[in-house]
Amino acid sequence: MDIPEEISIYNFIQSHIVEINSLKKQCRTKQCKNVLQRVPRHIRRRAASNNPKRLPKKLQKFLQQPSKSSNKTLQIKKSSSKIRRIRKRKIRKRNKDSRRTILHMWFTKRFKMEFLWNIFIPWKNNMKNQRILYRGSKKGSVCYYMAFLKTFLLHSSDNNNDNIYRKLSDFISPEGLERLKTISNHHSMNINLYEYQKYPYNLIGPCDVVKIKQNDKLYLAFTGHLLVFDSIIKQFLERNISLSFEQKDCSCIRLHGSHSSERLSKKLGKKLPTTFEQNQWQCWDQSINQSSDFSIFFNNLEKEIIAIRQYHFGHHQIETIEILIPNQFLKKIWNKINANMSHLVGGLRDLEVMTIDTETLLYPKIGYKDCMVNRQEKSNIFDFENKYIIRNHDILTSLNTNHSFDKITNKIIDPENCLIQVMVDYLKGTPKTDDIILVPKSSDYLSKLMVDGHLKSENLTNIDVNNDDDHEPIGLIEFGCFSMRMAHSRAIGIISLQSLEKLFLINQKNPTQLYTLVKTKFNHLKIVKISLIIC
Repeated sequence: MDIPEEISIYNFIQSHIVEINSLKKQCRTKQCKNVLQRVPRHIRRRAASNNPKRLPKKLQKFLQQPSKSSNKTLQIKKSSSKIRRIRKRKIRKRNKDSRRTILHMWFTKRFKMEFLWNIFIPWKNNMKNQRILYRGSKKGSVCYYMAFLKTFLLHSSDNNNDNIYRKLSDFISPEGLERLKTISNHHSMNINLYEYQKYPYNLIGPCDVVKIKQNDKLYLAFTGHLLVFDSIIKQFLERNISLSFEQKDCSCIRLHGSHSSERLSKKLGKKLPTTFEQNQWQCWDQSINQSSDFSIFFNNLEKEIIAIRQYHFGHHQIETIEILIPNQFLKKIWNKINANMSHLVGGLRDLEVMTIDTETLLYPKIGYKDCMVNRQEKSNIFDFENKYIIRNHDILTSLNTNHSFDKITNKIIDPENCLIQVMVDYLKGTPKTDDIILVPKSSDYLSKLMVDGHLKSENLTNIDVNNDDDHEPIGLIEFGCFSMRMAHSRAIGIISLQSLEKLFLINQKNPTQLYTLVKTKFNHLKIVKISLIIC
């Protein structure tokens, strides 16, 4: 075969001009060539199934159209009536399972599920969306289904409003009772419930209370964790409390982020009320597109009506919208809010990570450490049966500001048996449950590791324990994880009140920041920063 000595580029291009023009046209065209490409990116799967019913129904019609490459159409085979009846029967049987929530089918397709508190709870999304959720919480909106919350309505059977406060005084703190009396109608507040006449010991748990007045009759709507709900109902029955209470068939949804109200208005197709006060509840009737008084919500659960409140959450003041929805309309409204936005829905894990960022104690999984449901956990450092954790806002604020016990000595009940809950910032490393919080016995131990009030970089790594007698255990780590907002790991810990005074002493040269040590199970020491959690 003779090889030409010269090659004409022009002739070569001219002979392939049809293929080149076709390729240029394909690159300019933005239209989807494949039916699967019409599906939003977060719904696509790596292995596309040939079963057309795996696609959304609105996209199945495109499979009936013949493609340009061939005139063949893909026929969707209809299932027989017998198979459809069997399928419906199985669905009805599954829905009767008490372990499944109303939105179980929606979540089980998209989330890892965990069996907690006798129900299946969405834990985390199947796709890696933690960074997306973090961005959404800062400049967008993230939605959470609070399946573990229950709501019940409390009122006096003899129409005596003072009787409600008198009976509740046996279950809440005096400060909480005064706040409850003074808040405005249809506003909510957080309170801690205790066992009958056991304050400040034997904490049952936290809950949210809404004050409602209708026809001069006082109602209190309690929303709390289902474990707290069951415990307080049990207390009412055992003590023969003469108050009427009834559980309401409604569910709770929360949206966090600066664009939460815009997302809700856009998805529901309604212009929601903008005159919100902090922690004020309002009703919104979907049928007439009009806001109304919150007092009518629990009397109209058969209508398509929702209750909304707006508030700012945590230390960083994240805008939050909380919605109460009747259970019979939950699926419909949930599908509207999260249409093509399942990547912006968080699970229980994401809710805990966000809670670490906001420096609050609204932990749905572990709750307060001194709750009665958590008292079964034993510790080598504390015996929780004889201890309680300080929840008084004034006491905690004074400790955080003054770093002194002089102004609060008379306010603390049983100082020897009270504990303090703290936020622990790990400068390096990851926290583990039951890590031990230590305080050096030498007052100048930490000062040797610092220069001008800052830690030396070489001291951020693990420090081997030479002698256990040099340090005294003062507390333990309950829970921790990596915080994207803080760019380091954080944890919630618990220490004794007397040890807090020792922390003030060893950090007297730098009183604005409290540093101490944490001992891991591998017998390594890590330097951490301590800050008080203001309830």
